[in-house]
Order: sequence, then C-alpha cells, then structure tokens
Amino acid sequence: MSNIRYNHPTDNVITAATIALAAGSALTGYGLTNLTDLNQGYPFKWDAATGRINFDFGSAQTISLVALLHHNLDAALTVKWEAGATLGASTFSQAFTIGAKDADNYRPNSYLDLATGLTPPNYRYHSLKVEGTNSHNVIIGAMWLGSTVRTLTYNIGYKYHREDPRPGSSSWKTRAGVEWTNASFGRQRLLTGDVQTTDAGIAALAAWNHACGGTDQPTLIVPGIEDITDAVLAKWTMAHAFDPDMIDNVTKPVGWLELAKGLPWP
Repeated sequence: MSNIRYNHPTDNVITAATIALAAGSALTGYGLTNLTDLNQGYPFKWDAATGRINFDFGSAQTISLVALLHHNLDAALTVKWEAGATLGASTFSQAFTIGAKDADNYRPNSYLDLATGLTPPNYRYHSLKVEGTNSHNVIIGAMWLGSTVRTLTYNIGYKYHREDPRPGSSSWKTRAGVEWTNASFGRQRLLTGDVQTTDAGIAALAAWNHACGGTDQPTLIVPGIEDITDAVLAKWTMAHAFDPDMIDNVTKPVGWLELAKGLPWP
C-alpha cells in the first residue's frame, strides 16, 4: 500500500488550455468542453478511434499528474502523454497503462504520475495521443491535468473501510409483502478511515479539505490501496475534524466518495 497521492482543485489546470483535435471532430452535444467540466457521466465523444488531442497553454506549463476519467479505451491500448515547445512535438513522451474492465464493466481511470521518478514536462503544448486504434470511437468522461503531485506523509491506517455504493438501487414491497428490486444503476467507490499524523500533517490535510470547501468541490486522489489502484475523482465525505492525543500526535478521520459515473461505456 503506497501513500495516497492527491491534488487540490486548483492544481487542475486543464481549463487554462485551449483544446483542439488534431484530426476528426467531436460528436454534436459531446464536445471538448466536456473534458473540463468534471462531469464523468457527460463525456467527450470523438468520431475517431485513434488520434491526438492538443492542449495549448499559451506559455510553458508543468503537468505532473494526468488522469483519464471514465473512458472506453481498450486494455493495453497504446496511449501516450506527449509535450513539447511546438505543436505536435514529442520532446516528452510517456505511455499510460490502460487496464482491463472490472466485474461491473468499468475501466480503471488511467493516470500518469509524471513527478515521481521523472522530471515533469514543462512546455506550452501538451497532447493526449491515442496511438493505437481503439475497438470503438473514443469516449472520455473527463480529464484532470494536475500541475503538482501532493502526497500524504502518513498514510491512511490499514483498518480503513471500503464500500461500493450503488446509487440507483431501490426496493419496495407490495401490500402482500412481495419485494421488488430495481437493478442498480451505476457504482461508486467509498474509502474512509483514520490518519495518525503530526501537527504538520494535520495542517496539510486541513489545507486539502479547506481547498475543496469541505465536501463541496471534487479532488483527485490516487489511493494506492489493494483494490483501488487507479485515480479517483471524489469528494470529501466530511468537513475538517481531528482528535489530538498529545503534542505532534494527532488522529484525523478521512473519507472520500467517488463522483457518480453513470453506466459503463461500450
């Protein structure tokens, strides 16, 4: 289990870029702006199964953490993050790991940590290159482009709680007591637990929670636990609170609930 990596909402710089397709076009009603709104259920849909999406920041911009949220990219497809000083250049190139569907047919949210073991690219032009040919035209629910990578110094305790709420599930009974249940519609992931940390660690966690407006704004986390190995767009489940034990020994409850995605894409 690796320490949780995360971003503040303001670390996401995708809205500072001018986004354009190198080839093809977006389907009507599913344009490139859907990459930036953090609504994973209302995606960008491309009329192509391969190609490049360009991001022009106007001047050099460091990108340290890239996440592709609720996409339909095939497992092991060749997909790269590239960057350079000129449009379409590949001075920097790093391949994503595109994982296989899970038991509910959701694909993992593929991400790149470009700051751990690498020098993160600092260029005006960045691009998402789908180098292979997907089995369907490309769909991406949203993207996150983080300018930094933040890490919990002291990780969530091993006795954390994991849950998979199904927001669309509902049941009712007839007057005779016969129970009917609608099939669940979608799935989220919940992670809660405690962090045993120092005063400085509490200050960092408080800054993170406050940057999100408590439970208001989404954050990106890479939990690094056994059954959540991808990136997750989530909201805090609680406002900032902690329990001091002694000087420089503090316990803070933490929790994040994944933003709903809707159903899996084809």
